[in-house]
Amino acid sequence: MFTTVQKIKYLEEYLHAEKQCYADRFKADVLAYFTDFKVGNPQLVFLKKLRTEHDIEDWVDNLTSRMVFLYDEELGTTGDFIAQAVA
Repeated sequence: MFTTVQKIKYLEEYLHAEKQCYADRFKADVLAYFTDFKVGNPQLVFLKKLRTEHDIEDWVDNLTSRMVFLYDEELGTTGDFIAQAVA
């Protein structure tokens, strides 16, 4: 079973992974948003819905892709955009 601690650790590792494409440049913004990769961080509650490493990768990849296509810095910060995704 993939524990909460393992999910958090994997999320942080995946966000630190080598950049493969343009969308990956937004991983730094996601890292900055969460700041505290520890159990009990209310920002990480969305991980309960994710069951596998693949689910976490898909979540990050979908978020960063949406940021490429939809994020408009005139309408808000990347933090605002990420907050909507974890809500």
